[in-house]
Amino acid sequence: MMKNNEYNPNEDISEEIRFSDAEQIELILVEANGYNLRYEVEEQAKKFMKEDSKLSKLDATVMAYSEWIK
Repeated sequence: MMKNNEYNPNEDISEEIRFSDAEQIELILVEANGYNLRYEVEEQAKKFMKEDSKLSKLDATVMAYSEWIK
């Protein structure tokens, strides 16, 4: 059976759209920019990574965003 590109809401979606860490970070920073807090989120993420070297940049950015956007 050939798969066509038409959307079928009843079809099980086996392919997921996955964003790279860099893309996810940029989306978070764009959102933070909407609150004029991009710089603050970036700087807070750097501080979190400095405090915990095991922390990924994505995790640090998520944490920083949560700190600044309450």
